[in-house]
Amino acid sequence: MGERKRPVCTAEAFCDRRGRYPVVDFLEKQDPRDRATVLNKIRIVLEMARYQATHTIGRPLVDTLRGPIKELRPTRQIRILFSWEEDDSLMLLLEGDLKKNSKVDEAVIHRAAAYLAEWKVTKSSDPLDKIA
Repeated sequence: MGERKRPVCTAEAFCDRRGRYPVVDFLEKQDPRDRATVLNKIRIVLEMARYQATHTIGRPLVDTLRGPIKELRPTRQIRILFSWEEDDSLMLLLEGDLKKNSKVDEAVIHRAAAYLAEWKVTKSSDPLDKIA
């Protein structure tokens, strides 16, 4: 028998109260090849989420930073901070960061947590394929 598929997961980019998409702004500043790598890794994680529980998706692709804030690890330096929301059917992309040392900057984690708190009130996000 084949593996049982879970509901399809989607990726959306958080939109702040000013209409900005922090993760999209970050990606637009990156080299086109790195952008393509990030988008490909997001697709891979979403496909993995169809076959396994999201909390079991781990290194080297995903790691937990603090509470619900996770990091996608598409390259050695690029980190995309996100949270699984809506019963793990939504990969909410919050913030991007270029890692300068062994850990993601605390200010970036704090900002991502603030974006998540804002999203929980506004539910403002858009599908990544529409804006990236």
